[in-house]
Amino acid sequence: GTEEKGYGIFTRKPFAKDEMVFSARALWKSPRRTSHSLQTNWEEHIIMDAPAIFLNHSCEATVGLLPNEQGAYDFVALRPLEVGEEIVIDYGMAEFKPTAIEKCLCGTPACRGTKINFEDSREVIRAKYGKYYAPYLHEWKPSE
Repeated sequence: GTEEKGYGIFTRKPFAKDEMVFSARALWKSPRRTSHSLQTNWEEHIIMDAPAIFLNHSCEATVGLLPNEQGAYDFVALRPLEVGEEIVIDYGMAEFKPTAIEKCLCGTPACRGTKINFEDSREVIRAKYGKYYAPYLHEWKPSE
């Protein structure tokens, strides 16, 4: 890991597009956001078990998320993944409001800078990730 981005997690085998990379479970639930939580609905944030707790953000996520029966998410390859690639999510896949990160450090050509959350980047997130973002965000529309 790095001081700026945290530990990170990396593939140990290749994955095909749409293949489940790993499944997480919720260890703790709260109505409040923390620096390591992920939002699951309008009133709930969860802390997930390892390795999910070590997921870093990128505006070019390598995995998307689907809700699971363990109160957390399954993480699914958005494209073919090679051995040694970092497994990263886009925090906007689950976080409606601004997250604990003030500015993105992903450095990808698609970097959104300070607009990491769903509220600010909904069109990009919906177009880029299809069904692989938090279900509670699928129907949200900004009030006019």
